[in-house]
Amino acid sequence: MPAERAGYTVTMFLVDTSASMAKTREVELPGRDGQDAEVIEMTNLEWSIQFVMLKIQEMVRTTSSARVRRQRFS
Repeated sequence: MPAERAGYTVTMFLVDTSASMAKTREVELPGRDGQDAEVIEMTNLEWSIQFVMLKIQEMVRTTSSARVRRQRFS
């Protein structure tokens, strides 16, 4: 749960870098333009970093959208 202070939200991500993160997994990527899904192999570390990057990207979009809405109605 994020901690809120003075109008700011702090979110921390901790990424495990132990030896077990070198194990590989198969990840199914959705097909593009009507193509079949693609299966790629990546390490657990690569997968977790990708997850964090997508979450941060989502947070930035949400924050930017909220800021634009506030400016329109001010």
